[in-house]
Amino acid sequence: SEASSLAANYALCYACVATVWIFTSDRLVSHIAADIVEATVFQIAKGCGFVAVPALVLFLLMRHFATQLLSQEQRLAEGELQYRLMFEANPQPMWVYASDTLAFLAVNEAAMTQYGYSRDEFLAMTIKDIRPPEDIAALLEYTGQLSQGLANSGLWRHRRRDGSVITVEITSHALLFAGREARVVLARDVTESRTVEEALRASEELNRAVLDS
Repeated sequence: SEASSLAANYALCYACVATVWIFTSDRLVSHIAADIVEATVFQIAKGCGFVAVPALVLFLLMRHFATQLLSQEQRLAEGELQYRLMFEANPQPMWVYASDTLAFLAVNEAAMTQYGYSRDEFLAMTIKDIRPPEDIAALLEYTGQLSQGLANSGLWRHRRRDGSVITVEITSHALLFAGREARVVLARDVTESRTVEEALRASEELNRAVLDS
């Protein structure tokens, strides 16, 4: 791994520097020491330096790695907060489902409120379980053709826990979730607006029929 390679390079550099230091410092001491007393003092100073320099380098490296680790933890904490704001606290129903099995992997509070299922119930189901039976074939065909990017899937019918059917506008995006290929979905309930549109359309058709008669 990259970390192991970096550690090996540091160890190799230290071994090379230490070897050079031992041989050159011993030769230097033998040349500048006038007697055994001076040689002993220089050897002690050399030994202290041999300990102090690596300790200083190790301290600087550890401080650097600790700073990087704290920075990474801070970024992860900020990412988790953004996730909670965008997903958990989103007022629109959202969920994540596995691309291969279509099983729910995560749901937010709005989804549980809108559909009437608990989190555990959701996580024991697939997205087929919230569709009317007659719509499942179209769902399977559509999910098999989804791309990896953002997809506006248009209008679909969903069935809530109490059996009522609502019309939702689906937007989804591919992502990796816990190491699995998945999609995150936002479902906007447009049942009321669709009802109003259909009522207006029916009224216009009736008025047109009256004028034509």
